[in-house]
Amino acid sequence: MDKQKGRVSKTQIQTQNPVQVKVLLVKRYFLIKGHYREVGFHKRKLVDININKVVTEYQAQILENEQAEPFIGEFTEGLNSPIQYGVGVTTHAVYLSQYQLLPYNLIVEYFCEQLGISISYRKFYKAFYFING
Repeated sequence: MDKQKGRVSKTQIQTQNPVQVKVLLVKRYFLIKGHYREVGFHKRKLVDININKVVTEYQAQILENEQAEPFIGEFTEGLNSPIQYGVGVTTHAVYLSQYQLLPYNLIVEYFCEQLGISISYRKFYKAFYFING
């Protein structure tokens, strides 16, 4: 029965393939002496998120011919700087500012302190206005 009038409750669907399984064994020192056999498990699942920084390094191969002329592999389109922010960083920042309505200074603080991504206000504005045209 729903606790709030007019509200339909929904239960999370049990996923068949969890990422981690932690087995919680019975503390045998609480048991009365005797013989016991395992007959199964009660299962509960915890759904959580893990947001973390991912750094991908691209390396363009350099070849040299007999005349010492270098030939350098091409980087992926849009990869122009020695280090830059990916689409995930930009879209997450825009989501926080437009849908969650967080002020820019809190978003920059969140990226620095929680995600370990040092982003300046200038870079944030540049990325934000690039997406919004």
